[in-house]
Amino acid sequence: PADKHVIFLPADAGSSHPVFVNATRVNSLQRKDGFIVTEHPMSSTLPIVWKMVLEKQINVWVLLHTFQQNDKDFPSVLNMNSGTLSTHIVSQNSNENFLQFDVTVTSSVNDQRHTCRVLQLNKWSYTEHLPSSCGPLLALLQHLRTLDMNSKPVLFSCINGYTGCGVALALHLVLSRMQDIQEVDVYRAVHCIRHSHPKFIGTLEQYEFLYNSISSHLLGNSTYSNMF
Repeated sequence: PADKHVIFLPADAGSSHPVFVNATRVNSLQRKDGFIVTEHPMSSTLPIVWKMVLEKQINVWVLLHTFQQNDKDFPSVLNMNSGTLSTHIVSQNSNENFLQFDVTVTSSVNDQRHTCRVLQLNKWSYTEHLPSSCGPLLALLQHLRTLDMNSKPVLFSCINGYTGCGVALALHLVLSRMQDIQEVDVYRAVHCIRHSHPKFIGTLEQYEFLYNSISSHLLGNSTYSNMF
């Protein structure tokens, strides 16, 4: 990604060097830097991602890929205690499409505290290039539009930071343009997000998934039955 999209956090105590985060800013339809995308954190990087959530006051974190329970490389992001940062699940609920958790992250350095809503998509294994069905992702993105972001970016993560995130962001932009200005343009959405990360949407199968997802959404929603 271009340097202007890279994220640095304030230096840790005792250090003069800012903390680099392997994450990228992406514009949403409504505003500049409306999204942040990153790879699904490993044990070693999880504290850095939660520090970013705390520093940036991120209100929503979307986990696109599912992992095996007790995975040593990719532990649950919900429970962490790194010494200076810790997380605590405040509440949770679920449906057939995604899980929802309210998680509080606390810093022992300055007693700073922030609560983030974590949305875990169901049925998209990290080993799969695309979800087997568009239904859960569409449902999650529609739910996302109902949440109050308080002008803060939404964090998306997937196994490598671009395969799943590219699909989700492109679909989110298409849905936003459809609902806000009654326009459907998959190519434009892909073109917009690729300014931030050239690896977003790089295969024909991903394009086909986007078109099929929008077709499914249109067919299932009478609001748009007269658009064409």
